Amino acid sequence: MSPNPTFDEYPFHLAPLPPGEGEGYVITFPDLPGCVAKGATQEQAIENARGEFHAWMASIIEDHKRIPAPHSAAADDHAPEALSVQQRARIRANSRARGMTFEVFLPESLADWLRKKIADGVYTDATEAAYLAFQDLRELDRHPEARRDLLGAMINDALKEPVETFTIEEVRAKLRALRCEYTDNDPPSNV
Repeated sequence: MSPNPTFDEYPFHLAPLPPGEGEGYVITFPDLPGCVAKGATQEQAIENARGEFHAWMASIIEDHKRIPAPHSAAADDHAPEALSVQQRARIRANSRARGMTFEVFLPESLADWLRKKIADGVYTDATEAAYLAFQDLRELDRHPEARRDLLGAMINDALKEPVETFTIEEVRAKLRALRCEYTDNDPPSNV
């Protein structure tokens, strides 16, 4: 171990936040008791873990305590294997070379619908819902006539619903009001 340990030397566990603690990820270091970080995304959790790592090390050094060596924690056969930053980067690179990851913004009504489906147990999470939706789209590609009929039925249903119209001035006023609301207020906590 180097005299000044670095973040990249220490393996960590990255896991989704437990149920009831919101969405996001938590990082723990098996070799560094009490060194924990959270983030909304995996990347943010790792970035936050860097800061926590440095604060944890500074505290240990200030208290004149022994710095644990990487992989010094007792092995736990039931815990997932801790991986270093480089190992995680290689796994991500290999996964992305073989597949695809992306982020999608859902409008509020669709996001609410998906949250309800997840709460009802239809999907375990948004990732599963997206995966199944893409499988359905791929299946529809094999049946262009069914896809065309489905699109026609959706258009006919939409035409039957009353449509509210707005002037451009009304749309601009609504957008200005939303911008003010969003810039002056924190987002709702139930999201």
